[in-house]
Amino acid sequence: MYFMLFVILSYPIGRTLEGFEFYGFSLPFIWIGSFWLAFMLYIILHLAIIDLLRWVLKNNHYIKSFRSHPHHRFLLFLLVVFISSTVIVGGHLNAISPSFKEIDINIEKEIPGTEKIKIAVVSDIHMSAVIGNQRVKRIVNAINSTAPDLILIPGDIVDQKTGSIIWNKAGEPLKELKSTFGIYGVTGNHEFIGGVEQTSSYIEKHGVKLLRDSYTLTEPGLYIVGREDLTSSRFSEIRRKDLHQLLIGVDKSKPIILLDHQPFFLDSARVNGIDLQLSGHTHHGQLWPTNFITEMIYELSWGYLRKGNTHYYVSSGVGGWGPPVRTGSPSEIVLINLYFRK
Repeated sequence: MYFMLFVILSYPIGRTLEGFEFYGFSLPFIWIGSFWLAFMLYIILHLAIIDLLRWVLKNNHYIKSFRSHPHHRFLLFLLVVFISSTVIVGGHLNAISPSFKEIDINIEKEIPGTEKIKIAVVSDIHMSAVIGNQRVKRIVNAINSTAPDLILIPGDIVDQKTGSIIWNKAGEPLKELKSTFGIYGVTGNHEFIGGVEQTSSYIEKHGVKLLRDSYTLTEPGLYIVGREDLTSSRFSEIRRKDLHQLLIGVDKSKPIILLDHQPFFLDSARVNGIDLQLSGHTHHGQLWPTNFITEMIYELSWGYLRKGNTHYYVSSGVGGWGPPVRTGSPSEIVLINLYFRK
């Protein structure tokens, strides 16, 4: 009983200690509690399946016989714990081992002297007490190994307030990111949850240029447009600009890439002449079977879509929220070979 009480209370205890800036003490509680949240999800799913089978087969002689023996019920309990634990371990290994997804996209515009650039897209890092310095370092090393021309980060670079991130130096590896034409990002909902001015300042001090309802014309001659997160007005007094208003002054004869953290209102990009929109946020559910929920919520929960002359890619992300476990989607770094030709 005491063990159960400990693991159940670990997460709130850890967050409370973190709030009082006891980062070293809070870390083990947050880790234990985070895994417990994922573990409980799969325990509950298994119990629901078992209860359903028991109801369907309630008149079966063998089921009645099995239920009548405490030894059998204990074996069933051990089986459920073993399967759930195996799923959690596999999901954790999946979460900390980002895979590469490479796609080719052709924008029907030309850049004189440039046929192609390679873009590394890495969304939803969620730097935190759980995703700290070593994890971020592995992500950075993986990105640099691809020698990208451009690195784009569509939001949720941090997970919360910057206290624990500063303490574990999670952002330091970002300074080692290397690209030919720059490193750009936008705010996500978690930047606003953590206090957008504080989190944005921390991110920019570590080498990522945030485009906050602004755009830049970068080499070799394409626009990067960044929107504030959709939830900006919920967590602050900031109201993000309408996309049409944001694009005033943009030469639409040049390629335009839009970074918008949440993949809502996709037609807005098409109507406004965006060539490529990059988003994240969904994690494609992160923990199965919640990916079925994100597929119902979003027109594009994960992957590639084309509408007219506008291309879209929604990344499942490289980090994660809550439990450091992924069972519904991969941890991914997206490599886009972007071609320019009519």
